Amino acid sequence: TVGRFGSVKNRTGPISDANEGNHEKYVAFTFKHDLLKATQYTIQVPVGCPSAEGPLETTSEWSNEWQPSAAPGYSWSLTFNNSLDHSTINKSLFKFEPEVNSLDIELTQDNDRQITFYNNSKSNTVYTLLIQSASLKDVHGQTLEHDHSDKPIQFHVHNSPPLIGNISGATGMITMDPGVLNEPFYPFMVYNYSEVTLRIHRVKPEHYHPNLPCFNSYSYTYEGGEWYNKLPGEELLNEVVQTNCERDEPKEIRVPLKAYLTKNSGVGQLIVLIEPTKKALNECQDNNWQYRQIISVWLQCTRLAVDVFVSSGTSNILTAWVTKLMTGAPINQATVSISNKKNETNQ
Repeated sequence: TVGRFGSVKNRTGPISDANEGNHEKYVAFTFKHDLLKATQYTIQVPVGCPSAEGPLETTSEWSNEWQPSAAPGYSWSLTFNNSLDHSTINKSLFKFEPEVNSLDIELTQDNDRQITFYNNSKSNTVYTLLIQSASLKDVHGQTLEHDHSDKPIQFHVHNSPPLIGNISGATGMITMDPGVLNEPFYPFMVYNYSEVTLRIHRVKPEHYHPNLPCFNSYSYTYEGGEWYNKLPGEELLNEVVQTNCERDEPKEIRVPLKAYLTKNSGVGQLIVLIEPTKKALNECQDNNWQYRQIISVWLQCTRLAVDVFVSSGTSNILTAWVTKLMTGAPINQATVSISNKKNETNQ
């Protein structure tokens, strides 16, 4: 939708913006008559348009296209012919019929002729925008000239598109911040999945294997996968969690971990695996159960840090430096185990 300030005189306008710095060729038009206000124009290039570089001609007609509708919740934009005076713009100048929930507006320095509207629009609805034209000004002090009764500004919202589900979160081997070990949690994001399966296993260093799902960079699994069917360690939790997320609204979910760690010290190592259920997957567009998205992580909840150094030469002596993860202070008499050998640190 284009709003115009003042009168529109003969002007020259490029098809592609020559100021973008891409050095593309463009065509400019000089109009013999003034352009009509609040009018949509279409430029068409016919078949057989010649080239400056050779004998080939265009084989199909080209025209500028405009999509008349948008999906629910998608942002709308309003573009004017002049740069706007941002000091005159606030949300109260714009009224939608019917009313739009969670309406917000954005003005950017990159395009000072455009206003973007963020909204929670509903499907199969036509929204009409009314502007307090006398209060909206451009940088030249001109007010908006627009007859809402003759040329209503409308945004058409079509049916909701098919759901696209997604889950995301930290993967691999993660050392938890010791500052949160009093109430540790694992956060992940869910998008459009109504429910997920949450699995938690208590593990030890000897359970490590590079083929575990948490070390799979592709973040997908299949039903017959060896490591998916039988995670190592002790199973602590395997349940379905309702996400209660809104359609097309990302939601953060925090999995509390305190109950699965050592009671006295609050430390331990856990594998967390999260995936959509069959029900949630079938509600979405991409619903291949045999090859579905998962997130998995190996969490180290500890208050200790260790640095290991191997001496050069033939001695091959290994030195371990154990410190407090929070402060970096060295730890005396910390037990260090490597394979079947143990030793204690000293200061």
